[in-house]
Amino acid sequence: MTLCMKKEEFLSCKTNKGRFLKLLGNHLEAVGFRIFHSEGDADVLIVEKAVEAASLTDTFVVADDTDILVLLISRSDSRSGRLYFSPEAKFGGTSSAWDISEMKQKLGTDVSNLIPFCHAIVLSALTQENPINPYLIQFGTTVEFRALSRLSKIRVL
Repeated sequence: MTLCMKKEEFLSCKTNKGRFLKLLGNHLEAVGFRIFHSEGDADVLIVEKAVEAASLTDTFVVADDTDILVLLISRSDSRSGRLYFSPEAKFGGTSSAWDISEMKQKLGTDVSNLIPFCHAIVLSALTQENPINPYLIQFGTTVEFRALSRLSKIRVL
């Protein structure tokens, strides 16, 4: 079967995208890959499976999504195997891999735990007319702000 439209147009239809992902998943399973499907945004599922895989072997997550990087930092376990994040290479270039355990160590426990909250504040600030969010300036400077940031763990990213 030949497709006579641009891939962006084809994949913009949810039905087409769903059927394509199911077909691709079936082909990958047939050659021995484990496939997981997510009902909504797959970021959390990707990170959960990566952390799970890292407990068995060195694991690389290749993505261009900062949400995935943030979740890897906040949810990875330093006792597991090596877990790496690698942005997709652009225009035939090479891409580096970042060791998540090393990043967590450099950031420290507090920042690693608070990073999803800070990421959400930065994203909300970027959508506002004034991108300098006053709450972001206070990050880490008050006990109240740190207590407020812990509430973000209630919400699934």
